[in-house]
Amino acid sequence: MEENKNWYAVITADVLYDAAITPRQKLLVAMIANMSNSKGYCFATNKYFSNVFGCSVSSIQRDISALEGKYIGRVIELDENGEVKYRALTPIAPMTPPPSTGATTPHSTHAIYNNISSNNKTNNTQTDFEEVWALFPKKKDKHRAKKYYDSKSRESERADIKAAVIRYAAERKGLEKDQYTITGGNFFVNERWREYVPTQEEIEAVKIPQISESNGIPSEKLTELWELAQKQSDPLQYFKSFCRMEVSQ
Repeated sequence: MEENKNWYAVITADVLYDAAITPRQKLLVAMIANMSNSKGYCFATNKYFSNVFGCSVSSIQRDISALEGKYIGRVIELDENGEVKYRALTPIAPMTPPPSTGATTPHSTHAIYNNISSNNKTNNTQTDFEEVWALFPKKKDKHRAKKYYDSKSRESERADIKAAVIRYAAERKGLEKDQYTITGGNFFVNERWREYVPTQEEIEAVKIPQISESNGIPSEKLTELWELAQKQSDPLQYFKSFCRMEVSQ
């Protein structure tokens, strides 16, 4: 993956002086923050980070798990059928850009820092809520639902809510007026949405094709093989071939 390397990675003081995380994890936080797009999403793969840091994919997976909830969050986007469309990482730690050095961030024209104005944040949240509400099957108690949604400042948590709404809407399709369909207010305020957020295991199951050739191969190796196959002209066919070669070794 050839790219312009003339950019800086910012490590904030709270990350730098956190004795609970490793030096590599501190750099990983900075890279995820500076590789995020205008929505705060970083789509770099575990394999990409493993190449940058010269370590295994499993080591990066452990690093991300250690940082999750404190410095980074996961973003999951589902399609209208409740299937995983994409997943990404998003920085949670506050970011303040350093003085100008002439260098650029990886996405300099869309760089995002968490010190954006409260007005912009409010407008974005309102737009996000209307998109989520339009998907919900039983549109009742909108005011309560919106008030709850607006209270969620973390983009990763709002993404989880949206993923849960899409999944629930797919499950209740055709049953919007059924008495057992949860109203919008209860789904949000009573946090019923947490029951419908896809688990990490479900995400992996969707992301990695379930094929007989993959039997007996560790999940970490399957992730690596699938990421490699996705770069080829026929991902599934290459994935099957890679799995067969792995088993034969």
